Amino acid sequence: MSIFSRLSDIVNSNISAILEKAEEPERVIRQMIQEMEDTLVDLRTSAARLMANRKMLGKNNGGQSFARRLAQLEEAQAEWQRRAELALTKGREDLARGALIEKGKLARATDRVQQEVAAIDDDLHALEKDIENLQRKLHEARSKQKLLRDREKTVSSRLRARETLREGALDDFLRSMEELLHNTDRKEASLEAAEMGKEPTLEEEFADLEAGDDVEDELSALKDSLEKPAAKGAKGADGQGARKRKPRTSKGKDKQ
Repeated sequence: MSIFSRLSDIVNSNISAILEKAEEPERVIRQMIQEMEDTLVDLRTSAARLMANRKMLGKNNGGQSFARRLAQLEEAQAEWQRRAELALTKGREDLARGALIEKGKLARATDRVQQEVAAIDDDLHALEKDIENLQRKLHEARSKQKLLRDREKTVSSRLRARETLREGALDDFLRSMEELLHNTDRKEASLEAAEMGKEPTLEEEFADLEAGDDVEDELSALKDSLEKPAAKGAKGADGQGARKRKPRTSKGKDKQ
């Protein structure tokens, strides 16, 4: 069943409103797009036929363009007008009448050509406008279709995620990861146990010696830093005591 009965229904349609009322929006939008595309093909076919008719009018006039044909008709009318005037000046009214008759025929031929061309041009202009409006509406419909598809994908993804959580698949994944970590720990422990009791290599022994020297040097430096402040404090205390024990001379003894 067709959604649109004529082109005006398509151009004036509210696509969003139609889709909101539809029970199956995706199916409806596909049908709308198909009808629009078919209508667009019909319009372009009609335009091609009109342009062919326009060219045929030119061929019927000797294969000339309409502008050239109209120019020739106007020139011929002017010539018969000149002849009619000449005949009257010579007293040949009969010839003047015949010239005016020929001029009238050319004038009517000119009107017919102009009317035919004008009618075809009007139809082509109307078709061009209809095609532009239909293309705009078709673009809108395709945008709506893409939006519907994107929304459908989003909803489907959310439903799959919800089903995954409901079925416990995430818990199974976490348990698998936990078991993998435990297996790794067991392998590391086995490797450390295998290394226990092994004789150190020559490289390892030298590394231990060098590490021991570093510790001893650091310990000596720490001792020196602690002993220097203590030595300074002891020296200061001895000098102050000596000053306190210096004998004082009594005034009575000096007098004696």
